Amino acid sequence: MNGRRSLSPVNVSTQRTNMQSLAASLITETHREVVACWQLGPQLTGGRWYDIYQAAPKTVSLENGYGYVIKMINPNLTGSNVTLAIDRLSREAIATEQILHPNVIRLLDAELDRAPFFLVQPWIEGRSYDRFLSNSSQLSLSRLLWAMRQIAEGITAAHESNRVHLGLEP
Repeated sequence: MNGRRSLSPVNVSTQRTNMQSLAASLITETHREVVACWQLGPQLTGGRWYDIYQAAPKTVSLENGYGYVIKMINPNLTGSNVTLAIDRLSREAIATEQILHPNVIRLLDAELDRAPFFLVQPWIEGRSYDRFLSNSSQLSLSRLLWAMRQIAEGITAAHESNRVHLGLEP
């Protein structure tokens, strides 16, 4: 024999089915890892409405890590909840896009017309406001006042754009 195996029709059919299954799983895996021009990283948080992942442009090396976050509609939503989530995401995109201030995170990219629906913003290292305040006994008064001023300036910019603030973080 010349080193090649002879396959029966049953073995060929089984191999074809296994290859199709593998190809389908690779496509699904790739779809989860890349959204539009963004490569998804680790999931940061998830909730009823949205999942948030670290992300990077798919054309950029990940040697320096992820520099962005992508907020996507939770894939488990169904029916009218999907419509509501898209509407909320659209309103958030419009509001964020209209506020131009250094203390307000910018909207960099969005897909609101077809699935997968998402928003992309810069990843900013830090902690939530409640975690920041939980350590307030260790912070100087000047540091606390500085943080409050940054938040107040961002809220003022939102109000000047006729927007109401939602998430506040120092």
